[in-house]
Amino acid sequence: MSDFSKKHRIEVKNISLRERATRGFAFDGDSMVGFFNDPDEFTVSNIDIINKQCEKTGGYCYIPPTLLKKIKDRVKNKRFRSNRKFIFDIKKFVNTGVI
Repeated sequence: MSDFSKKHRIEVKNISLRERATRGFAFDGDSMVGFFNDPDEFTVSNIDIINKQCEKTGGYCYIPPTLLKKIKDRVKNKRFRSNRKFIFDIKKFVNTGVI
């Protein structure tokens, strides 16, 4: 195991993006893992806000594969991944210090 001193903060969210509106939609971590279930909440504006935050922190927004499939055209070439990939990315971070 490598001895990296870097940190990568993870914010875990429930099934709704709506709760984020009260804080200007920014999230507090470097990556977000969500169990979202409503593709309609992933508007172009919301996707751009999440993507910019993830670009800034080097993180990703991990969402259920069924939702990712429904919005894949909207998030193409953006920092959205299946939450099934999350554990592999964290393992990579532990070993290399980057995702």
